[in-house]
Amino acid sequence: MKKIGSALVLLMITTAVFAQKTIKFPSQDGIKITADIYETDIDNPFILLCHQDKSSRGEFKEIAKRLLKLNYNCLAIDMRSGEEANYVYNETNSQARSRGLPIDYLSSEQDVLAAVEFLDRKSKKKIVIMGSSFSASLALKVAKDDDRIAAVAAFTPGEYFGAQLNMEKYLDGLSKKMFVACATTERKYVEKVLSGVDKSKLTFFAPASGGDHGAKALTKATAEDSEYWLQLFNFLQKLRKEWP
Repeated sequence: MKKIGSALVLLMITTAVFAQKTIKFPSQDGIKITADIYETDIDNPFILLCHQDKSSRGEFKEIAKRLLKLNYNCLAIDMRSGEEANYVYNETNSQARSRGLPIDYLSSEQDVLAAVEFLDRKSKKKIVIMGSSFSASLALKVAKDDDRIAAVAAFTPGEYFGAQLNMEKYLDGLSKKMFVACATTERKYVEKVLSGVDKSKLTFFAPASGGDHGAKALTKATAEDSEYWLQLFNFLQKLRKEWP
């Protein structure tokens, strides 16, 4: 295990040559979604990165750079339900507020779908969607409904939508390739939400103890971050081997 972990660390500290720029494209109701696009090779598939509540695309500033080294491009979006992360303010949220539009969790789904449409038009490559906390549930929901999503990485999905949507029931029968992770204390709760998915397509990880909520698990603020990265690394590498 230590040897594998060391190999992963070496991979993560190697330098990747990439282009990063901030772009805008319309959501389904016409407001402009702000996003950061990270590219190393136009032939690589994309990971769509969706932040957690009170956050922004800045949540993935360092995470995206690591994912590039696994031969994926990334698109990190501002969804209308959010505020700020890593000194990056959520511009989509500002637009929605200025127009008096809803900014609840489910309203953000249209931003995710617009990003999927943007990526599909841009590259025609397979799309992985990664969600954090409430957007982990959105990622799984969109993956079930949209054939353009080939796989999901969901960090702490759950019942975030109240009476609007029961995720446990909605996800029944989901058979896309899934990587789902959470903190140790969240394990039973998350497993219940996933009770009806195809377990043969599911890779589930929670550390023996500790961990963290959402994509924060992949940051240096989490003591077990290397454990999460190793599991995610293995999942994403298997996908790349399977895809042409």
